[in-house]
Order: sequence, then C-alpha cells, then structure tokens
Amino acid sequence: MNKKTISAAMNERPEHMPTRNNSVITYIAMFFWWLSGWRTVGSLPNEKKILVAAAPHTSNW
Repeated sequence: MNKKTISAAMNERPEHMPTRNNSVITYIAMFFWWLSGWRTVGSLPNEKKILVAAAPHTSNW
C-alpha cells in the first residue's frame, strides 16, 4: 500500500502565514505526522487567504 500524501511542505512557510512560535507543539505534531506514515509534498500558496476543503473517502458519514 502506498504512503498517504498531502500537498504542503512543513519546512517552507509562506510570508503571509501566521506563526505561533511554539516549537514543542510543532515537534510533537511532526512526530505524530511521521508516525502515521504521511509525508508532505509541494508547497503552500503565498496568499493572504486560502480555503482548504476536506472530506472522508467513504460515503457513510
């Protein structure tokens, strides 16, 4: 089975993206991201506002 992939790079942050400077939570989140088998690909757009839509893969929700 292939690893799951999303379109965002965690190490590249656009200049318009706000930062919270909480490195402990960032590293914990990155650890769980790695543990789940997901990997990031691509980059986020450098826009002030973007819309991200997500939905489950099954129709039983």
